Amino acid sequence: MRLLAQLGANPLLPNADNTPPLTVAAGVGTRSPGEDAGTESEALEAVKVALELGGNLDAVDNNAETAMHGAAYKFLPSVVRFLAEKGARIEVWNKPNKSGYTPLKIAAEGFKRETNMKTSPVTAAAIREVMKAAGAEVGQTK
Repeated sequence: MRLLAQLGANPLLPNADNTPPLTVAAGVGTRSPGEDAGTESEALEAVKVALELGGNLDAVDNNAETAMHGAAYKFLPSVVRFLAEKGARIEVWNKPNKSGYTPLKIAAEGFKRETNMKTSPVTAAAIREVMKAAGAEVGQTK
C-alpha cells in the first residue's frame, strides 16, 4: 500500500460500494473467516498503514459497514482493539449494517453468507471489552 501511494495511487479511493481501503483492510468483503488470505498480524499492519495514509476510522460504506464490522467479519480481535485505541467512534460503528448486523452480532452469532455461519467468541469478547471501555451498554448481541 505504501508503494502504491508513493507511485501516485490514491490510498483513500473507495470501491464500488464506497468501501475505503482501511475498511477493506479491516475485513469488509471477507467471505470465509479463517480461510481468506492474510493473517491477523498482516491485517493489523494493513489497517495501520491505511490509517497512516489518511484512512478514516469512522467511514461508513453503502452497506452501512465500518472497519469494526470488518474486524468482526474476519475475526480480528487485535484489529478491534486497535480501532478502538485509535479513536473509532462507537456511536458510528455500533449500528446495524443493511443486513441488520452490528459488529458484536457478527462475531457472537455469526453471519450467513451462502452456507457459511461461523462465530468468534474471542472477537466478540474484544468487541464487548471496547464497548464497556466506551461506556456503552453491552447486551448479548447488541
